Amino acid sequence: MAGGFKLGGIDASDFGIRLLQGTEINILPETRDMIGTIPGMHGAYDFGAVMDVRNFELKCAMIGARSPEELQQRIRRFVQHLVDANGHPRTLTLVFDEEPDKTYYVRYSGNLPLEQIVNIGTFTLPLTAFDPHAYGSEQEVEQIITTSLSTIRITSQGNVATYPVIVVSNEGNNTVQGFKVRFFRNV
Repeated sequence: MAGGFKLGGIDASDFGIRLLQGTEINILPETRDMIGTIPGMHGAYDFGAVMDVRNFELKCAMIGARSPEELQQRIRRFVQHLVDANGHPRTLTLVFDEEPDKTYYVRYSGNLPLEQIVNIGTFTLPLTAFDPHAYGSEQEVEQIITTSLSTIRITSQGNVATYPVIVVSNEGNNTVQGFKVRFFRNV
């Protein structure tokens, strides 16, 4: 991955940060396997698995500073973006340039050493998404139903089951009677 990213709605390049070649983004987070073992029994009972947190380790360079002092000022500005007024890491949106329609909710988690070479600083930015899923933009579909037995098909573009939010409004004087909403899920 060699594109850029936005963190908390601000493009990394606004801080003078460039994402370096060699940054690896895991396709899936690690799993948290739920197993049970019994002494004297071969193998284990498998109770399934869930996705664990998603960790990002973004290899970055802070460039464009004209002096070591300016580099330090840029670093301080970036650190202020990562933490709140009390110095606690804050949750920020993370959007990669390669997938501008996908958002992760991350916070700084770990250690952030800086290797400084004259006016350039390199570092690996550790971010954790405690909810490991990427989120897309909401899609709103408006449908006016004028007949009985109308069917509206709504398809999620994601890979996690997501139920639609349905809002029913009656803009007339007549009372709607016998109204039913049924969900069918394709497997």
